Amino acid sequence: MEQFLESIGSYLSSHAVFTLFVCLGMGYILGKVKVKTFVVGATMGTLLMGILISQLAAPEYGAALKSVLYYLFCFTLGFDVGPAFFSNFKSSGVKIMVLSVIFAALGLGITFLLCYLLHMDKVTGVGLMAGALTQTSIIEVAGFETSDVAVVYGITYTFGTLGVILFAKNIAPLVLRKPLAKIAKEKVDKLAKENGKKQTEEINETLQVRAYMLKAESVYCGMTTEQFEEKNENRIEVEAVYRGEQMISMPQEEVLLSGDVIQIVGDVGALDTADDRGLSEVTEPKYYQIQLVDAKIVLTDNFEEKGRALLSENGVLLRSFGKKVSFQKNSIISVKGPAKAIKNVAKTMGYVKEEGNVTDIAFLALAIAVGVLIGSLKIVLKGFPLGLGESVGVLLIGLLCGWWYERKPRMGNIPPATRLFLKSLGLNLYIAVVALGIGSGFMEVLKTNGLQIILCGIAITLTPHLLSLLIGKYILRIDEADLLGGLCGSGTCTAGLNALTDETGSSVFTLGYAPGCAAGNILLTLAGLVLSIIM
Repeated sequence: MEQFLESIGSYLSSHAVFTLFVCLGMGYILGKVKVKTFVVGATMGTLLMGILISQLAAPEYGAALKSVLYYLFCFTLGFDVGPAFFSNFKSSGVKIMVLSVIFAALGLGITFLLCYLLHMDKVTGVGLMAGALTQTSIIEVAGFETSDVAVVYGITYTFGTLGVILFAKNIAPLVLRKPLAKIAKEKVDKLAKENGKKQTEEINETLQVRAYMLKAESVYCGMTTEQFEEKNENRIEVEAVYRGEQMISMPQEEVLLSGDVIQIVGDVGALDTADDRGLSEVTEPKYYQIQLVDAKIVLTDNFEEKGRALLSENGVLLRSFGKKVSFQKNSIISVKGPAKAIKNVAKTMGYVKEEGNVTDIAFLALAIAVGVLIGSLKIVLKGFPLGLGESVGVLLIGLLCGWWYERKPRMGNIPPATRLFLKSLGLNLYIAVVALGIGSGFMEVLKTNGLQIILCGIAITLTPHLLSLLIGKYILRIDEADLLGGLCGSGTCTAGLNALTDETGSSVFTLGYAPGCAAGNILLTLAGLVLSIIM
């Protein structure tokens, strides 16, 4: 048996690429295991599988491979959370952002204090903080090449996830003296009450469509459809022209003849005197069939006074979905209408936001390169070099690019499915490389200092959550549902949010989770950088 295991280990060690993908694939399979509300998750599954394989094999991977994988994750993470991160500074989410700052500061302070009192070195401290707070980026930003940090990370990561679930479901309700179900119900009732008081924008779902036949004496005979639209002050659009039973394509350049039926959309009041102009309205259903498309228009100017009128005149519906719509510069409005009408109104108001499935690879690659460059820059302070670090540089550039793309989406498209793929694959391949490098050191550390590391990990996981909960409740006075969701976000623990949702059957905790997660990913990474400097 021992010889058999040695043979397997030898093969895995000499075939590093094979081993890497086996670890990843088996990690994702293990990640699907679910026990009640707890799901192992791909990251934990990959970590555990990597640790297991590393006891048999020691495949070698260059530092560049880890960096490439992790930078893809960092950039797409920043790109995803960028819009929410900046926009929440101006909304009620600002309290959650403050809570995230407090949480990160507590995590940093408690880790530093424990390491100082127990005489633990910098490597152990970074591993503790990364695992206990489930923030993998802390390892990379610290820049350690040793496997010792990964060993500590591997030991503490499991409770880092389980601890948040335990806190959210069991400890927090006791501290707040209120069951989770009641917290969720109160939030739902509050939202319903607020929505009942708000004056929401009405959506005109009735598209104005008319069809007219040109009589022989019509003033429009001999005009092109473009001239027809100009004659009516461009308040209407000719969507189609029917000549006999045939619909004529490219109606904009078509000369109108007696007997033609024109299909129009827009401000049909412009044709109230149709009879006087030699037009006869027809009501056959086929002339009222029109294909509508959905689109988003980015405004390049302020249209607060005339935005709705421009849409209505062009036969375009505003899809406000119950929210107050802004027609200010750089706002994005959702509309529905004929493709031609949307194209024309977009020329006046801005441009259509393209949301295709093609990733702008040039933008992605060059943005990451800029982030690496910024992160590599250092200043020397009293002989000590200080810098952001390449991974933080990439993360911050991703943050800015995501925010910029939301405002001016002319370039830099990265479809949501691509972002999800890059985040998941980049992070978990990186985790696989880290875990496969742990080797026998994992068991050695577990035997010698395992209990101390585990206890410290528990303290670093639970203490920031407990103190932040009290500060958020009694000082910041954050709504309880938002507070619990915000804490899961500040600790970047989706498993905790899932536990709250499964326990109550309500998704209201997501409202606090979104801004907390946006801030938490950035702040915990920076806290890890600070820890590596001050220890």
